[in-house]
Amino acid sequence: MKKNFAIFVCLIALSIITRFIFLERTAIFVNDQGRDLLLVREMVMTLKPTLLGPATSFNSVLGSLYFGPYYFYILVPFYILSKNPLFISAIVPILFVVALTASLFIKKIDTRAKIIFAVLFVGSSYSLWFSRFLWNLNVGVFLSWFVFVLAINYQETLLKRPAVVLGFSILAGAVFQMHYGMLFLYVLLWVFLIPKANKIWFALGFLLSFAPFFYFDIRHDFLISRTLWQIAYSLVLGTYNAGNTSISPTVILAKSFHYYFLPGLSLPNWLLAILFVSAMLSLLGFHFKHRHEGFNRLLLGAYWLFFATFFLFKRSFDYYLLCFLPFLYLSLGMCLSAFIGSHSRSLRWWVVTGLLAVFVYLNVSYYLRGDFSLYALATQEKIAALINNDLTYHKQGVLSLQAWPHYDDRRGIEYILRTRYNRTVLQDGALVYLICYQKNDCPKKNYRRLGQENSVLLYRKK
Repeated sequence: MKKNFAIFVCLIALSIITRFIFLERTAIFVNDQGRDLLLVREMVMTLKPTLLGPATSFNSVLGSLYFGPYYFYILVPFYILSKNPLFISAIVPILFVVALTASLFIKKIDTRAKIIFAVLFVGSSYSLWFSRFLWNLNVGVFLSWFVFVLAINYQETLLKRPAVVLGFSILAGAVFQMHYGMLFLYVLLWVFLIPKANKIWFALGFLLSFAPFFYFDIRHDFLISRTLWQIAYSLVLGTYNAGNTSISPTVILAKSFHYYFLPGLSLPNWLLAILFVSAMLSLLGFHFKHRHEGFNRLLLGAYWLFFATFFLFKRSFDYYLLCFLPFLYLSLGMCLSAFIGSHSRSLRWWVVTGLLAVFVYLNVSYYLRGDFSLYALATQEKIAALINNDLTYHKQGVLSLQAWPHYDDRRGIEYILRTRYNRTVLQDGALVYLICYQKNDCPKKNYRRLGQENSVLLYRKK
């Protein structure tokens, strides 16, 4: 028992170190991050909470479908404590550590499976990438996993009494609205964990969590309802453009192998696709064989539901794979633990240990080879400082920002200029600055170069 506890402590400590070290150098802070914090800033200044969250990629002629506002509500107390973007970005690694810690105390799986899961979860390059910057997807996935752990650990307490089920479902609905890619999880909870007598209470609480949407809908001529209807109608007819559907299933499956298992492995796509499908079928077979033990049946359902929704939503969106990552690693941990069997230090134990060592080495080395400098928070802060110094020199406080090649990537720097330097950013400011994230074809004519940070160039209009 003491040995297992020591291993758990080491794994938690490792998760803290790997998620927080040099965070400012890898945490991206551009479009979505700046946009979201600027909206939080406006909410705090005007004392008017928004009723909608960030826009999704689902669109109709009436506009976008939106996530719920709870992601913004979570950011508010952090913003009030400190406007520092690094402080607010730390929400995600904090949630990752909390999610991992909760996972180590799941009651229905053995300790060895939990340790294997933790090694995979901490050492994955895909997990490292998404647990070190602020985004509603990251927050939604790690909070949803925490909700899942609560549900399976405290099923008797949370899911039996109607009043408690109602409260829990309101919480679940709020977390779900942070990213709809977690739809499979909440369907899973409703189908497999909620007692039949309380399913209506769970559904009612889930609907109550959408109260801000209902209020917005009533005030705006049922705009959300009409948008949702148009999108659903086009999906049923098969006329909805769900992204780059020209990507072949082989490429998608090869990407999935890289993200979940061994990134950077130089093999033909067809072979990577076969390896991924083989791994999925093996895990499905394991859970089907043991479907009457523990919650294998629950994980079996998770596989079918996730891959159905993954292809339904937007199969070319790689980040949807993050939604299933902790479920897959828990599944793999259980399978490898069963493979080792009851004999410690057996040949199978050494095989699994070797595979985990290879997994961690390839994933961590792949992550460390990545270039994060272009959109990193540290880069954005230095560009903002250059702009502020230039404004001070010219005795100006009003400016305009442009970014190349994506105009919205100015948002992170705009947030820093507004909150740290109290600058006013307008559509037509006294001084116009151009931030070039890509040197090629940057429209710098009639602009004077002011400086460079890493590969980001800064110009001011003459």
